[in-house]
Amino acid sequence: MARILDGKWVRDQILKDCVSRIERLSAAGRPPGLAVVLVGNDAASEIYVRNKVKTSGDLGIYSEKLTPSASVTTEELLEIVEGLNARADIDGILVQMPLPAQVDSARVLLAVDPEKDVDGFHPLNVGNLVTNRPGPRGPGPRPFSSVFSVTRMFVRSRLFDRFASARALVGLVVLLSALPALAEDGAVRLSTFDNVALADGRKTVTVTAVVTDHAGRYVPDGTIIRFETDLGQFKNPTVATINGLARAFLTAPTFAGTAHVKASAFPTLNASAELSIEFVSNRSLLESAKDYIEIVAPKYLMYSTELRTVEAAGEGREVEVRYRDIEIEAAHVQVNIPMYEVRARKAILRIGKLEREFDQLYLRLNIRQGLGTTVYEDDTPRVYQQPPFVWVDQEKRLRMGTMEISGGEFLPYTSTVPPSQFVFANLSNSVTLISAKKAVAYPSREIQFHRADLMVGGAKVMKVPLFQISAVTNSPIVTDQFLNVTSNQVAIDYPHYLSLKPGETSLLRFRTGTRYGSGVGATRGTSLDYELHWNRGSDSEGGLVVSGLLRKDWGVGLRHGLKLDDRTSASAQVDFPAHTSMFGTAQISRQFDGFNASATASMGKTLSGTPYQNQQYFLSLDKDP
Repeated sequence: MARILDGKWVRDQILKDCVSRIERLSAAGRPPGLAVVLVGNDAASEIYVRNKVKTSGDLGIYSEKLTPSASVTTEELLEIVEGLNARADIDGILVQMPLPAQVDSARVLLAVDPEKDVDGFHPLNVGNLVTNRPGPRGPGPRPFSSVFSVTRMFVRSRLFDRFASARALVGLVVLLSALPALAEDGAVRLSTFDNVALADGRKTVTVTAVVTDHAGRYVPDGTIIRFETDLGQFKNPTVATINGLARAFLTAPTFAGTAHVKASAFPTLNASAELSIEFVSNRSLLESAKDYIEIVAPKYLMYSTELRTVEAAGEGREVEVRYRDIEIEAAHVQVNIPMYEVRARKAILRIGKLEREFDQLYLRLNIRQGLGTTVYEDDTPRVYQQPPFVWVDQEKRLRMGTMEISGGEFLPYTSTVPPSQFVFANLSNSVTLISAKKAVAYPSREIQFHRADLMVGGAKVMKVPLFQISAVTNSPIVTDQFLNVTSNQVAIDYPHYLSLKPGETSLLRFRTGTRYGSGVGATRGTSLDYELHWNRGSDSEGGLVVSGLLRKDWGVGLRHGLKLDDRTSASAQVDFPAHTSMFGTAQISRQFDGFNASATASMGKTLSGTPYQNQQYFLSLDKDP
């Protein structure tokens, strides 16, 4: 008969036994003693340490917390650890990680007496763990064996053989906090305010993780989330959740590239998630990443997911393409989205106040350069004779030829044009096509469709009024973004768009079932979210999310960023997870001649339940390379 392994029940049984044993130790001389060293005021570390100290006090263990400042040196911290090693009333030492950058963490961990090493980080204890020899076990491996041991009723022979001393009891109490969420299923959802940022080594990108358990509830406060990246650096990679939310700050790298960010809750939860953040080398690329291409065609508009190309046609010049101050009206158009390439026939091109008609057109929108065949006026030499005089003059004549488009100018082009320059791609062989009346493409992010029909292998599989797809994927399967079938359950993540237009998107998102996304993890339950996103090009962008509508743990998130002038930008975001706490971050940055100055402030506080408040401020002045 199957039996559920209940981590909470196991915790309670062990704690009951610990209380009686601690009472006996206290009656025989003194209670076990725990010392916790917390450097600085990291919010996640404060929650973790506070829980350990509280649990110790509830059980009758003597505990004390040492809080050296964030500016402490390695030598000063080593002196504190050596002092605790020498104290007979302290049986366990916990040095909370991470330590500030100026501290040599390896030296500090090696300095802890192995017999008092609560975390089990000392090489001697790690070796004992690997070889299954007696010694302190850290909070990671012990809960798993504890659950199986207690469940099989072998508590005394398997669990406490190596915990006969007061030091072992201290270590046991510390690890017990991991038992309630013992490697159960859950899910992590990652989001960031900046999908594209400047690779200047200074910019701070806020990454937010929303963590839920197997039933879709927010995980308990203090659940540790680990953030990792292969580009840039997190200031504090280990963060504890408050009302299911954990937030980390990623410092931009000094060179362009794509950062692959991962957040995981191992070993507490079997869950992780990933997202990508693009870092660009200059501000012009940063601004262009926020621009969009709008394509309107009432009669025919088709998008190939494999070729990432839109084709549109209509009677007369019904097709319209718009990008910044560029407008194209044509009878037939193809737009290669990632390349910003437009090919058109029977087209009128407008750039600002300039206008010209083309029989065939090729244009790179983002660099405003291209070629076109058209009739234009040219100076043709003409010989005049009036004996005894002969002279040559220029005469204006219309001619059919090729013109070069460069910036805002149209100039005659005398070089040879490659035959393929104006040739359209063949979309008919694509497996998946999306038909629509209008498309709005953000080439580095997404493409939005109005009145969309999804076709796979020539068959229409879905018709939706509004639809959105990633612009950076060429997968032929598009329905898996909102319908996911596993071996035992169907999951839905369906966005119902209320509005979808350049600069503004609003939708209701319905989620239910077990969802396996990027990374690993699973969660059940039903959620209805409202999302509103706005974008005003390089001037401002932001969003509003109301999550968990009709649920008791609903929450609100608001974020906005804007460019104050050519040298100054600012951003702010605030979240109210489960409407029981508040987290806010604000940042302002200004480029001066020769250096950059930026200021960041973040705060968090609970609005109900256990009182908690944290504030952090950062100011940086960076000299230009």
